[in-house]
Formats: sequence, structure tokens, C-alpha cells
Amino acid sequence: MLPIILLLSVAANIFFVLKWEPKGGEGVLTDAVKAVADAESGEVAAGDGAGDVAVPEATPAPVEPETPEDGPRLSKVVIDGPVARAFTDQLGSVQGSIVALTAGRLFGWWIDPSKDPRKGDVAAVIFEPDEIIANEVHIHSLSYTSQKMGKRFEAFRFQPEGWTSATWFDADGREVPARLEPPVLPDYEQITSLVGDGRGHAGMDFKVDVDTAVFTPFAGKVLRTNWNHRYNGNSVEISSEGRRLRFLHLNVTGVKAGQTVKAGQEIGKSGNTGRSFAPHLHYEIVDSNGRVLDPLKVHEQTRRTVPEASKAAFAAEIERLRAEMDREVAETITPAPAPDGAQ
Repeated sequence: MLPIILLLSVAANIFFVLKWEPKGGEGVLTDAVKAVADAESGEVAAGDGAGDVAVPEATPAPVEPETPEDGPRLSKVVIDGPVARAFTDQLGSVQGSIVALTAGRLFGWWIDPSKDPRKGDVAAVIFEPDEIIANEVHIHSLSYTSQKMGKRFEAFRFQPEGWTSATWFDADGREVPARLEPPVLPDYEQITSLVGDGRGHAGMDFKVDVDTAVFTPFAGKVLRTNWNHRYNGNSVEISSEGRRLRFLHLNVTGVKAGQTVKAGQEIGKSGNTGRSFAPHLHYEIVDSNGRVLDPLKVHEQTRRTVPEASKAAFAAEIERLRAEMDREVAETITPAPAPDGAQ
């Protein structure tokens, strides 16, 4: 049963990447991330193109080293169309779409992939397939060289001493993804879905361990719990200042309908219940008319910095990752687009 679920999940990721249709709008992140996977549909040809060419015994054909399918790997692509298509052209439709989708959540903090990319921009990602979950990759570092912005953006995954999880920082040690304030979780591994990311998703998803405390960021009254359980799992809905806050896929709920809650109060524990393929929290906000609101526009946003005690280790990690990108680039970079008319 598990292989079937994983296969369906991979297929869904490919579909979303290849069929993502960006919509116009304003905003730095939520309207940008939705376009990073605006790849054109199409199949990648199978095979290595070697053919059945006879080779004299005295001159054996050189054996090309195989690219490892596990462990850290560098993908560096020259943009000549949709950003996601550049990765699927190089890595194949399955792995390329997963890398593009994951990296796109970080690229979107810097650029609007529906408007900003230029032919000749360069995107680079050091990633590693998850050993357990087939449709996930870990991004160790990435960069985007933008001709429009006239700069190179970089992000490095690092876990400062004493922190419960790693995150991505720029070269100056400032966190790349923004965090909600007031928070709904004490900490989490990463944001895995956003409002307006092209999938019709109505909330923000946070990858977080089961039984992590979940807080209501604003005071209000609990309207209902555990409705539509097949899809939502254990859930809580709170009325607050004309808005409704929804928390889905909880492991347990800690409040009841009719109960008044204070800002910052724990209302349950995160989980993996309902229609959920991995532990996470779905946080959603709608107005009085049921219109979905972007939490990044309702909440304030904050970013952390690398603590002083961890700066030396962070600098060493940056140096190591940059060296890895430089060392492997000659073997993995895609060729620049040929001039018009060139063969």
C-alpha cells in the first residue's frame, strides 16, 4: 500500500509542476512561488542515446561515470524558458519536478518567476533525495543569478547550535523564509505550501513533527472541532475579529466548541490525520464571506539571524558548500542555449 501512495504522491507533484498556470497579482512571495513550476508539459526521452555502435577491441569506448542517484548532487541550469522546465530537462520529469517545486519555495522569496527570469539567468541547487520519502529532496544550498536584479541570490541550509531544526540563511546570516508573527508553532522544519502557489491550496502548510504544540495567534472563540474528519482529520476552527482561523490534520485537539481562547494559547498538537501524506500543520484564514486570506498578509513577518556563537561554524559551512558547487559545476551544468540558427 505504501509504494502505491508514494507513487501517487510523485505523480501529483509532476502534474502540479507541469500544469501550473500562474495568475497575475501583487505580492513578493505568494504570487511569485506559484509561477516557478510553470513548466510546459511533455515527456523526456528515455535512454542515454548511446546506440549500438561497434567498437574495435583494441580501442574500447570510454565508460562515462554514472551520476549517483543518492547522496548530495548539484544541478546547475541556464534559464531558457520556465525555471522548472530547466530542471526537468536536466534531471528528468520526476526528480526535476520535485527539485523545482522544493527550490521554488526559496527562489520565490527573491524573485517573481513569472516576470523576473531572463534568458541566460543561472540557477544552481545542491540537493539530496530523502532516504525514506520518495517525493522529497533536501536542499543544502541554492543560488539564482538574476540579470534583471543584477545580483546573485544565495541560500544555505544550516542549524545553529541549540536550534531544534535547520533553516536557510543568506550569506549575511539572515533567514531567507519569513516567519509568522504571532506564531502558530514554536518551530517547524520548513514551509511546504503557500496560498496562491498555483495548486488551489487554501492555506500554509508547515512540515513539523507530530505532537508539536499548536497555538492560536489571535484571541477568539472556538466555532467547531473535527468537522469533515475524513479530509481535515482532527481540526479546530476559531472565530477572531471577523475572520476564521482553521488548523487541520492535528493529532489531538485541546479545545471544544464554544470555548473562548486567548492569543498564544495552545489549542492542540500537530499530527498527520485526515487526508495527509506526512506530518504537517495546515493553517488557513478566511474572511466573513469565506474568501481565503494569505497569512503572510494578515500576520507580521520576521526573520531570524545566525547567533553569534554559531557564526564561525556557519562561515565554514558556506565555504564548504560554495566549494562543492564550484568543484562539480563543470560536470553538471547544462550548456548555454545555442545562438539562433546554430546546430
